[in-house]
Amino acid sequence: MNEKFELKRLQTICRYGSYGIILVMAVFILLLFALVVLLFIPEVWQTLIDEGIPESEIIPLIVVLIATSVIMLLVLGIVYKLMKAISKERTPFTIKNVKYIKIIAVLVFIAGLVIPIIENTMVKITHPEIESSISINFFMVLAAVAMYCLSLVFQYGVYLQTESDQTL
Repeated sequence: MNEKFELKRLQTICRYGSYGIILVMAVFILLLFALVVLLFIPEVWQTLIDEGIPESEIIPLIVVLIATSVIMLLVLGIVYKLMKAISKERTPFTIKNVKYIKIIAVLVFIAGLVIPIIENTMVKITHPEIESSISINFFMVLAAVAMYCLSLVFQYGVYLQTESDQTL
């Protein structure tokens, strides 16, 4: 196959993908902003309480929601940077891209492991009498491991690209 053609296709996909990521981030930020604004309206709090959510659980839910949202926005931001970099570079195998993929792996790991620990801690603080267990998201942890392995593949690609460039 024509490597130049394949690289151009990858660059085009990444360029349009980065536009899609911006759109998703904008919608997500607007929804998050609307949610935060709604939480400052006393009637909304009362509705949550009327729906059966104890007042002592509302703050922990908000903390977990905000922590998860921040991690999701960070992942989207890094994916945007990765796609932008791939769309502009002459090769996807750069140290910068390796770092982006490793950062994504760490953030996904945090989302899968640390967020459930924070959630459990918040429940323990607000309701010490309740027996709770940590529900680790193994899919997210597995995805993080896969992303880290992918970063190592890209790191090897950087090495091979450097070797190839030095040979030519």
